[in-house]
Amino acid sequence: YDAVELHLQVPEDAPASEMDSLRKELGINVSAVATGLSKLVGHLDFIDDDAGIRSAAVRRVRDFVDWSAALECGIVVGSLRGTIPDMHHRDRYDKRFQDCMKNIMDYAEEKDVPIYLEVINRYESNYLNTAKETLEYIRTFNSDHLYVHLDTYHMNIEESSFEKAICLCGDKLGYIHFADNNRHACGDGRLDFGEVIAALRDISYKGYLTVECLLYPDGLTAA
Repeated sequence: YDAVELHLQVPEDAPASEMDSLRKELGINVSAVATGLSKLVGHLDFIDDDAGIRSAAVRRVRDFVDWSAALECGIVVGSLRGTIPDMHHRDRYDKRFQDCMKNIMDYAEEKDVPIYLEVINRYESNYLNTAKETLEYIRTFNSDHLYVHLDTYHMNIEESSFEKAICLCGDKLGYIHFADNNRHACGDGRLDFGEVIAALRDISYKGYLTVECLLYPDGLTAA
């Protein structure tokens, strides 16, 4: 492994100065920081009816931008986007999401930190479920710091073809998670990772291939 992805609720859980010392000592970079715990544990999201919660979610990610700038890594934004509770009022929630992302992207561009917007399957989120939908969304920002983040587990549910989804994203694919169809380690299910890797080569992908799988039967064996 060349790097490790960290899942943190707040940056203070792994102070940047300590992480910087560790990565230099061990020769292992930080590939990205994932922000999902801010939603799952902290109950923050970008489309909540409470404006205070939305503002807190933005501040949290801006804090992670500072952290990531110090460690020269990107930020995964996935479940923080929230779930739209009423699709009849989707425009309202889309505007909230857009406003939050605009605030974050202005700061991320200033600090030269890439943001990876994760494509999540329909059972865990009810919008931005496919590569196409997410790519169309990030293009509205015209930002060279906002990228699509794919995950083979989610892709297996939503995409008709790994190759088509990856090639569609092209140079806007910034990050990818690897896990088999059962969320186990690669090779413990039925996915064809040869197809995935061939497509990544076709688009000259230069980012990390990051394993995000269940710790089955235990973490060391999965790794």
